[in-house]
Amino acid sequence: MAAIVDHVCYNNLPSLGEADMSRQALSVDDVINGPIRDVFLKHATHHAFCLYLQHRHHTVAANEAVVKVEGTAHLMDDQAMKDIASFGNKVVPTTWMTSGGKVLPMEFTAIPAMADHPTLSAAFVQEFLSILATNGCEGLFGVDTLAGNNWSEMKIGDASVVVPSNDIETHDQDRVVFHTWKGLQSIIGIGPTFIASIAIHLSILGPCTTTKCH
Repeated sequence: MAAIVDHVCYNNLPSLGEADMSRQALSVDDVINGPIRDVFLKHATHHAFCLYLQHRHHTVAANEAVVKVEGTAHLMDDQAMKDIASFGNKVVPTTWMTSGGKVLPMEFTAIPAMADHPTLSAAFVQEFLSILATNGCEGLFGVDTLAGNNWSEMKIGDASVVVPSNDIETHDQDRVVFHTWKGLQSIIGIGPTFIASIAIHLSILGPCTTTKCH
């Protein structure tokens, strides 16, 4: 089975803290609220995808990938992915990183073999990469599949576990690192303008997705 992720590019991704430090450059919010937002709207990409502050939680080998199954992301080798496929499933990309002038799949999910899944258009990818390069953001942002609900992510052992986020803050905040896009409602152009806080995901229109990492 051919490798489905460029493990060298993946392992060169920064940690969440390092990525957030890079994102805090003064000009980045203007790029998000301007040309990046515009390209998502132009290609109607915001209906299925969102902006992603690219980072990694794992180190992957040449035959491994991060694959989500029923809300839990596991580090899997190619044999495990074959086993998943043998039950009538397929492994498809859900998150893409930008590296070397390309958009590359970096994280995946298992879905039924006959199920549809959204794909990025070539026109969007070309223009998105051009905007990132022009504004010094290549390698900082990628693209993620838009979640249907607010959710939180916790790292437990070697797995990343996704749970519904119901706006109840009873967790131990000393043990949870927030990485959230804060959406500020503002009538500028079409839909709200988004200002980044400690960032990870951005929904160009509608409610922002909140994620937390243990």
